[in-house]
Formats: sequence, C-alpha cells, structure tokens
Amino acid sequence: MIQFKDFNFKLHLINQLLNTAIFDVELDILVKKYNTIETDYSRQPIAEIITFCNELELSEQMLASITVFNPDGGDDIYQKLVANWNGE
Repeated sequence: MIQFKDFNFKLHLINQLLNTAIFDVELDILVKKYNTIETDYSRQPIAEIITFCNELELSEQMLASITVFNPDGGDDIYQKLVANWNGE
C-alpha cells in the first residue's frame, strides 16, 4: 500500500481518477447518503467521505494512469467532500 504524507495531495490524485476508477461507484453512494446539499450549509468536510478517501488504497497502476495533475479549489472531489462547496 502506498502511503501519502499529505492528505490534500492524495485528494488531488483521487480527483484525477474520478469516473475512471472502480471506487467511484462507492464514493458516489457515500456522497448521495451524506452530502445533503439542501440542508447542510456548514461547509465542513463530511467525516464519512474523508474516512473513505483516507482509507482508499491507490495502486501503482492507478497512479500511473494519471497524465495531468493540476490541483484547483474547484475540483470535483471538494464538491463530494463538502456540501455547498463553491470552490472558494
């Protein structure tokens, strides 16, 4: 298992793998269950999704498939992690 010293770095890698990796289905289920955009205006990270991302194992094959790495505050992963995230 590859260890990441910086969780934000790992989040950006996960973002690059969204819609291409097998974990995306499981992540979408968690988002639908916990990301209550209609009622949650706290803009706090959702603990269950943070835990999922933290425990997610990224294989060397997955990482090798990443050809572009351009982190941004508006990345899709943040919209999954925080209800009502607007990129700021």
